[in-house]
Amino acid sequence: MKQPESQQPDQSFPWRGLWQMSRPIILASGGLAYAVGVAIAKYEGLPIAWERQLLALNLTLLANLAAHYADKYADADTDTLAVATGISGGSGAIASGLATRTLALQTALVVSALTIVLGLGAVGSGLLPGAALMVGLMLAHAVGYWLSADRGDA
Repeated sequence: MKQPESQQPDQSFPWRGLWQMSRPIILASGGLAYAVGVAIAKYEGLPIAWERQLLALNLTLLANLAAHYADKYADADTDTLAVATGISGGSGAIASGLATRTLALQTALVVSALTIVLGLGAVGSGLLPGAALMVGLMLAHAVGYWLSADRGDA
């Protein structure tokens, strides 16, 4: 029996898989941790440059997002054995068929590249301090090292 159109999964693009692999609850907790740091700085009387804080927060969230996608690629096999709880046990997006390892890897690379390019642009324009450049270079090095490791085929 054919399911009504409203109950059939959308096969055009795996938006739900990308969303699930992003681990939105964990991603939001990273934003909350960043906000606590800004609040402490403000409490201590330090001046807050809000436009720079927003830029740095976005770069932080992008880097976390890239790490989540890379993790889904690397842990696809073990995630099939785990019980997902929302904060542990994997997202289950690949195991459930909502996404593929290839999509996780490609998305990790695109988001990593976006993070690095935006970070370098922010440092080059003077919006963020040069120390942020070191973080970007460490991220680029980590991604390069990770990709050179034997991970099997995507």
